[in-house]
This record gives sequence, structure tokens and C-alpha cells, in this order.
Amino acid sequence: MKLITLAGGEAWMTEEEIVLNRQFVRGVDELLRDRGVGENPLLALRVNDVVVSWLLVRRMEMALAEPEGPEETTPTTPAQVDAIGKSRERLRKSIKDLEEYCARAGTPIDTGLADVMKPVIQQVQGSSPFFGAG
Repeated sequence: MKLITLAGGEAWMTEEEIVLNRQFVRGVDELLRDRGVGENPLLALRVNDVVVSWLLVRRMEMALAEPEGPEETTPTTPAQVDAIGKSRERLRKSIKDLEEYCARAGTPIDTGLADVMKPVIQQVQGSSPFFGAG
């Protein structure tokens, strides 16, 4: 598996998610190359884990913004809150795993990968009508 393959997306992704996935994977690929991180299947799996976790969190949070009827508001259930919280925690762990992998592979990243990835995520979110700019 290669990062360029991940950029193509998955069959279960919507068209919008495929675009977001492509932007995210390309941004992370550029970031990792700039940092001297060599590409291999284990790295690709970790990047895939991050992007899939991110897209699933995004889907769950978007579902909260979409009422079931034209004027209905659906209250957030404790189960939804719990699922989103667990998914966000999984995303955080995925990013941490990627960071730790880079360090173990002999290419530590001086600043936290989450901090460095923040502009990439903000750029992708800025192109999404759900997240808005900034």
C-alpha cells in the first residue's frame, strides 16, 4: 500500500469525502517527505487510520447538524455523544501512533505531528461548507 493509493479514496466514501481524503493524504505526504520520513506500507496504514478516523468523526458530527425533518430538531442522545467522543479519542490515538511510528523509524518529528498537521486540516476544513473557514 502506498500513500498515492490512499489518495484515491475508498468505495464507501462520498464524493466530498474523496476530495477531502485526497487533499489530506497529499498534504500529509508532502509533510512527511519534507521531514524525511520514508514511505512504506506501515506508514501508509497509519495515515489511512488517521484519515478514516477523521472522516468517521466528521460524518457523526455532520449528522448532528442535519435535523430529520424540515423544522424538527433532534436532541443529541447520550449514545451519540459517547460515540463521537470515542471516535475523537480514536483519531487522537491514530495521530499519536503515526507520530510514534515516525520516531521509531528513525525520523523523529521535532514538533508534534498534530501541531504540524493543523494547517493541513484547517485548509481541508476551510474547503468544506460544514466546517467553514478558519
